[in-house]
Amino acid sequence: MTKSNRLIHEKSPYLLQHANNPVDWYPWSEEAFDRAEKEDKLVFLSIGYATCHWCHVMERESFEDENVAEFLNSHFIPIKLDREERPDIDKIYMDAIQAMGTQGGWPLNIFLTPDKKPLTGGTYFPPVRKFGMKSFLEVLTMVAGYWQNRREEMEKAAEDLAQYLIHGDENTPVVNRSNYPDDSCFDKTFEMFKHYFDEEYFGFKTNNQNKFPPSMGLSYLLTYSHWKKDDTALSMVEKTLRAMMGGGIYDQVGGGLSRYSTDYRWLVPHFEKMLYDNALLLKTLVETWQVTGNNYFRECAQDIINYIERDLLVEGAGISCAEDADSEGVEGKFYVYTYEELEELLGSDFAPLVEFWNIKRNGNFEGNNILNEDFTQDRDKLIQKLGGRNFLAVLKSARERIFRYRSQRVRPLRDDKIIVSWNALYIQALALAGAAFSDKSYIQKSIRTFEFIESKCKRDDGGYFRRYREGEVKYSGNLVDYSGMGIAAIEIFKVTQDIKYYKRACEIADKMISLFLSKDELVFYETEESPDLIRRSINGYDGVEPSGNSQAGKLLLDLIQYGYRVDELDKILDSIFSYFNTGMTDTGISYPYMLRTLLEREKLSGELVLVEGIESNEKKMEEMILKSYLPGKVFLKASKEDYLDKSKIFPLIDNREPMDKTHFYVCKNRSCRLPITELGDVHKFCISPELF
Repeated sequence: MTKSNRLIHEKSPYLLQHANNPVDWYPWSEEAFDRAEKEDKLVFLSIGYATCHWCHVMERESFEDENVAEFLNSHFIPIKLDREERPDIDKIYMDAIQAMGTQGGWPLNIFLTPDKKPLTGGTYFPPVRKFGMKSFLEVLTMVAGYWQNRREEMEKAAEDLAQYLIHGDENTPVVNRSNYPDDSCFDKTFEMFKHYFDEEYFGFKTNNQNKFPPSMGLSYLLTYSHWKKDDTALSMVEKTLRAMMGGGIYDQVGGGLSRYSTDYRWLVPHFEKMLYDNALLLKTLVETWQVTGNNYFRECAQDIINYIERDLLVEGAGISCAEDADSEGVEGKFYVYTYEELEELLGSDFAPLVEFWNIKRNGNFEGNNILNEDFTQDRDKLIQKLGGRNFLAVLKSARERIFRYRSQRVRPLRDDKIIVSWNALYIQALALAGAAFSDKSYIQKSIRTFEFIESKCKRDDGGYFRRYREGEVKYSGNLVDYSGMGIAAIEIFKVTQDIKYYKRACEIADKMISLFLSKDELVFYETEESPDLIRRSINGYDGVEPSGNSQAGKLLLDLIQYGYRVDELDKILDSIFSYFNTGMTDTGISYPYMLRTLLEREKLSGELVLVEGIESNEKKMEEMILKSYLPGKVFLKASKEDYLDKSKIFPLIDNREPMDKTHFYVCKNRSCRLPITELGDVHKFCISPELF
């Protein structure tokens, strides 16, 4: 019988995957570091996540190997960490690896002194010498020998690296209005996107073959296009979304976006599906439908919602982290099909689907087929050629048949822990979808998930834990958890006008400021004070999800526009944009969420107020406003019943009592236009708000 290690008592699916390794793993704990200090050993810290393919590979090759485990247990104190539970710790040691000149990634394996200072490390280590790399056992032997024989040298290197990490985390600019970014950053970032745009296969090229879904960049380009009336920016968005949604990176049968494509053609994905990718893509698809009116984008958005609600839902309300790339130890096995399988399954419908889904007799991936559409041709024309409405019925039936067939296979592992910030991104996108598509069920689902997080992850002091699983909450929430949930509360308020969600957004912002604001720079740390960390990071880079400072900026901007603590929050917002000025101006492509908030503040901000009249047509007006793409605008509605209550909270409706007709007020740049009372004029505003 296999003996389990300490990880058997953890809730993280990633840690539980390693609970029966012969390695004597500790979770991240003071107990582990105390033992390292007592026994004068280095800590071997291994960081990954449950759906990480190469983490699985290294586990099979090394952490399940008795000889490797024996050496590791004898010479080091081994710690396993789930990066999704503790992104604060992961960020520090990923920065350390990159400072050593090593490309980052997971698994992240790093050696620490007993006082948590990083020494050396890397990512994946092979079991034997290959790929031009030493074997893992050779690396362990070398590091252990250095610790025994060159201790003083190693301790000095660790101290130097720790000081670099503490003091060199971000630029430390002079934070004042004179350092505030000017308008050139918007055009400069647009030109960067144009430079990297792949004219043949769409999306944006990187320094390697991988293409990651650029949802935040596309959202920025939509806003830029809206401001500048630039068709080039909008075209890049539409073409990229079409390529992604038709490509192998998107599951053509069950829905859901994979983590990234391993080729420029969006064909062969890294098959894991992450909640944050799908939530961010959902928001971008909804916005693109709002801008274009093209129902293809609406259908794609609905498909993602169906996938998330069907495959990621936990306890009827929370949303799981991710699904693995592997099943039965093989990456992608669940998602690919032989020519013969499909031919037998689809029968007489097979022929048109061969052309539509690019099905090859010899396959397009290791002898199998990844279903994909030829996004370089006009989709509507191809559908007409294959039979129009009749073909759409064939396509729907084929998806259902393949889905049922596939459901009999061994599914990839689902990481069913619930991360607050990732759920917040989904809540935001789902509320937007409900408003845009006039679908109350989506709004109810967004409320359901919000209330679930509030009931399971809210602390007694009004703050948040970061992770929930099987009744257990753990780890203090980070800046992204607070700012994300604050925005989620605001988005629900915009579409329901229920004051309790506005009040909760204000409470979250207040708590966020008290826990994370740096009193010196007036920007936000990513984490609370903690003895676990050798530094508190300040970060603005929008990576796989919007940074904490980016989302904090958006939350503050919305609250300022609603009239909450305006002078104080305005000063903090100034400081955020000033602090990250260099990054936004020189490498804006890496700050798309923050840049969009800056663009909204400087060029598109406005307050929209609807005061219901006695002869009410406010429902139609409200629906029209919520369906429209109006970046930078906050929306407030006062009905006859709640006007008095809201007038005590929102300065926006001072002296705007209900009258005979419903009045729609448009304010921007701290001035108000004449009220609109006709439905046709509201429609004109929604199409061309810049004219009002």
